Amino acid sequence: MKIISLRLWLAVILLAALPLLAQETPSVPSALADQHLVKKETPEYPPLALVARISGAVVLELTISKEGKVTAVKNITGHPLLLPPASQAAKRRRYSPFLVGGQPTEVRTRVTVEFTLGGPGPNETRDEKITRSYVQQEAECRELLQKRRYPEAETSCSWLSELAAELPGNRELPQFASFEYLGHAAFGEQKFTEALGFYKQELAIAEASFPPTDVNLAYAYNDVARGLRGAGDLPQARAYYERAIHTVELADAPSLPAPQKRKNALFEKSVVREYAGVLRKSGDVAAADAADKKSAAIAVPEQKDN
Repeated sequence: MKIISLRLWLAVILLAALPLLAQETPSVPSALADQHLVKKETPEYPPLALVARISGAVVLELTISKEGKVTAVKNITGHPLLLPPASQAAKRRRYSPFLVGGQPTEVRTRVTVEFTLGGPGPNETRDEKITRSYVQQEAECRELLQKRRYPEAETSCSWLSELAAELPGNRELPQFASFEYLGHAAFGEQKFTEALGFYKQELAIAEASFPPTDVNLAYAYNDVARGLRGAGDLPQARAYYERAIHTVELADAPSLPAPQKRKNALFEKSVVREYAGVLRKSGDVAAADAADKKSAAIAVPEQKDN
């Protein structure tokens, strides 16, 4: 009887803890957080640090409430003399609300405060900060997708999409990639209609930016085909798989480097195999058998060690 009661008590405790375990505060890139900043105070340079000629960067992690108030500050790195003034100034910051899924949401972000002997201030331009944040966010987005942590990836990749729109210079390829990643995150959560919307945005950029022989265009056609297949539109999925196959065949130029030829062959083999599955599901068994044979016949160059 005592064992049963103990098990029941443990079960109640675990069930009560589940909502807390599931709620993880999303992290926002610092460059995007800066765009929400409505009030910022410059920290005072500690007199002792000035006398000792101590300078450098202080990195803090802020927790920002739904209302935009800083509710917690965590010291990450920085000289002990510089941490207190940087932390105190950070607590007085105010942000406009951060929206996730259209709802105000508590978020985390990191801020860097530079202390120089001439006074604290940033030492990188806005474009440099946006670019650095994009590179960091893309790595996080890709890692979450690879680990199949799709709900977290959806949030992370949505920040990536916003950063891509702010990048200096040519933004087409980063925006293309961000919509691709967002589509993969939604597809992984089986939100097929939402995934299809992202894949169509990816394709629109690809068709406007890449020549007909670019393999990136084939990737986009394939993604739209997968989105249509998930949404149950098999006739349209079939048409887009055919475009993907045709485009990757055009992209297979003799002058391509060996690693790219291998990558293209693996991609084409996979696309034709998926195409065969759609044909079979549509009832076109003969065409599906032919596609399976074509997939099996695609030669994949051996990978050469450098």
